[in-house]
Amino acid sequence: MLATITVTESLPASAELAWAAIRAIGGLDRWFPIIDQCLVDGEGIGATRKLVLAEGGYMLDVVELLDDAAKRFGYHRVELPFPVTDYHGTVAITAIDQHRSQIIWTVVFIMATSDDALQNFIRQALTDGIQGLAKEFQAANQGGQS
Repeated sequence: MLATITVTESLPASAELAWAAIRAIGGLDRWFPIIDQCLVDGEGIGATRKLVLAEGGYMLDVVELLDDAAKRFGYHRVELPFPVTDYHGTVAITAIDQHRSQIIWTVVFIMATSDDALQNFIRQALTDGIQGLAKEFQAANQGGQS
């Protein structure tokens, strides 16, 4: 069964700042509560990031897309501790105004059978991570105002 999950949120940062954070490939251990370590190897397309999970286990991503003009990032999750296959993620950043942007994080994967709990878990993990990124930008904004 093909599953698609999309989470869209606004970020308290310009599209350029938001894109720079996503394009850097790392940082997920700061944004996602379920990720304990984010270990990046290489740069650009073909780079990998190993995401060590707080509860044990890990996920391994391979960067497939880095489009600076469109502010789009894509990855293939080649190893993960969940019962899914062919997991691909795309992150897109668009400007709302000079100080705010929108992030659209979409994942597509195949499950052997329908599993609402797993889909809800993945949706919540994405939401938590995006909110973690937003909090990081908010803290930076407040720090810059002092």
